[in-house]
Formats: sequence, structure tokens, C-alpha cells
Amino acid sequence: DARTPFCTGYVKEHSQIIQFNTLIMLIVDAMNFIVDVIIILYNRTKFKALRNQPLAEKFRRRQTYYSTKQ
Repeated sequence: DARTPFCTGYVKEHSQIIQFNTLIMLIVDAMNFIVDVIIILYNRTKFKALRNQPLAEKFRRRQTYYSTKQ
């Protein structure tokens, strides 16, 4: 076409591949967002449940965690 391409790696035959890759990236980003929201909601419910537990049970759980970590 006698035009200088904006992107030197762009070729007309590869436009479908570029569109497919863009679509895949958008899908992965959307899935990442959905998983982030699910994790935030899960953590919120977990913290509410831990807040209602007795203090001795929290201490026992933390003590078990640190003993297994050593």
C-alpha cells in the first residue's frame, strides 16, 4: 500500500491472530477480576467467622500454625 506501518510487526495476514490474542488477554483479565472478587468475599466471610470465635481457640490455632512452621 506504500504506507509506513504504525507497528512494524503488523502484517495484514496476521490481523486475525492479533485479534484472537487480544480476545484471549481480555478473557484472562476478566477471569482474574472474577477470581479476585471471589477471594475478597471469601476472606471477608472468613474474618467475620474468626471474629466470632473464642480467644482461646484463636490462640490454639495460631500456636499450632507456628509450631508446624518451625
